[in-house]
Amino acid sequence: MAEQFARYVVIGGGATLAHYAVLFGLVQVGVSPWRASVAGSVIGATLNYFISRQAVFNSTRGHIGAMLRFGVVAFLALGCNATIMAIGLALGLYYLVAQMFASAITAVFNFLVHRHWTFRDAAAVGRPTGPSP
Repeated sequence: MAEQFARYVVIGGGATLAHYAVLFGLVQVGVSPWRASVAGSVIGATLNYFISRQAVFNSTRGHIGAMLRFGVVAFLALGCNATIMAIGLALGLYYLVAQMFASAITAVFNFLVHRHWTFRDAAAVGRPTGPSP
């Protein structure tokens, strides 16, 4: 699982970079950091689906089933991100610092749920998700 998480972090870095680029760009043109973070999160999640499905989880689950599950997780992650951003901003953190906390916590949540639910192949249900001895 550690190797898979490392791939997720490296490959998901591209999606996170897109999130931060949207966040920074929108803040520079006057959009509130909270709204800009939400917009960036949506764009990052979209990229993350297409990157992670094969490159990290090597899932054979059909796109419709995986996309529906991914959408549920993305919605929950969006709420997590928005809540952490709101708390960080309320505490007076600089918006990029608050976003770093939100990104780290949300990344761990996303990885675990995607690994054990979103991209878990239908044929694997009932079998352990880790390597067998």
